[in-house]
Amino acid sequence: MNRYIFALFLYLLVGSYCSLIAQDTIDECGVTLEEADLTAAYKHFEAAKEASLNRQDYDCQTIPLRLVFFRRTWDEEWSLPYEEVIQESSQVLAEMGIELVLTEAPITVIDNDLGYLSSRNSSDIAEMNEYVEPGVLTVFVPTKVSGGFFLEICGYGNFPWSEERNIVISSSCFDSATLLHEFGHYFGLFHTHQYSFGLEKVDGTNCNKTGDLLCDTPADPDLRSDVNDSCIYTGTSTDYDGAQYEPDLTLYMSYSLRDCRSTFSPQQVSIMKYFIARECENSWTFVDEPYVRIFPNPASDYLFIMADFDTELYLMDIRGNRYFVPDYKYSFFNLDKRMVTIPSNLRPGVYFLHIFSNEVSYKEVIRLVIQ
Repeated sequence: MNRYIFALFLYLLVGSYCSLIAQDTIDECGVTLEEADLTAAYKHFEAAKEASLNRQDYDCQTIPLRLVFFRRTWDEEWSLPYEEVIQESSQVLAEMGIELVLTEAPITVIDNDLGYLSSRNSSDIAEMNEYVEPGVLTVFVPTKVSGGFFLEICGYGNFPWSEERNIVISSSCFDSATLLHEFGHYFGLFHTHQYSFGLEKVDGTNCNKTGDLLCDTPADPDLRSDVNDSCIYTGTSTDYDGAQYEPDLTLYMSYSLRDCRSTFSPQQVSIMKYFIARECENSWTFVDEPYVRIFPNPASDYLFIMADFDTELYLMDIRGNRYFVPDYKYSFFNLDKRMVTIPSNLRPGVYFLHIFSNEVSYKEVIRLVIQ
């Protein structure tokens, strides 16, 4: 008898918990960076940043759009005012020089009594893939979106380097602020409060390598619950130096209230345009080429070398003399990173840094200025 009472108690407890979760836990966005994705995300974003931040003259800046709605069969009065959402989103993108164009058959309605999609369910992903067309951004709008165990989310957008290429937004969250937020992810942007690369300092001194990896978006502590209806930041969080955050509540890639969001930063726009151009050119194949980054150049006391393979190096002056350069090696998101100490006896001038590897077929000579 006690087993039955315990089983009934457990059933009621779990049922109550699930009910609370369903009512109170609807997360803003389901886009996360798992540890296994960090290396690819960092490499592709840095390549995009390097290629795009000084360029605006892309030939193609058009996004063909298709919407796929999931409707419950018993809902005879089902409707969704998508025209207003698309119009508002189009206006924002047009100001950035990006054109949003509906395809010839832009709307598909699927009768689905569950009306539920999960970013982690292989059958849901397979069903969505049936409606995905190459070169067309497909937005799925189910009744609800699952982000995992007992977690309901507003939606998610897959990154350009992801295997799956679509956006999913629940019907209750389908507005221009959410759509533009997921557009941002789809075209390469991270959350402004992204912490996977390290915490960005308020003074911005580490903005290039932490947070969302951009320097024109202020450090953001994660704005959920810290913005009031008047679009005023009410949080009191500080960074690890004790400086109080002063986030930008208007950025679409933040977790500010949706009614407060209205902008992408100039650098965010540059990144999006880069990936839109790649989609237009049908060049979504990301070749896994050796990744090497060297900074700063010119250098004075230290030089950082980052690669996704083990590197060897030496320094040579214009007369052909080689110099030993002591370095400290450590791991950074599965990347091999070296902090090289510039020998104090080197005179300022032009040198040549030879980088090579026995692990992969790689050899490069880089002109390095030492100040």
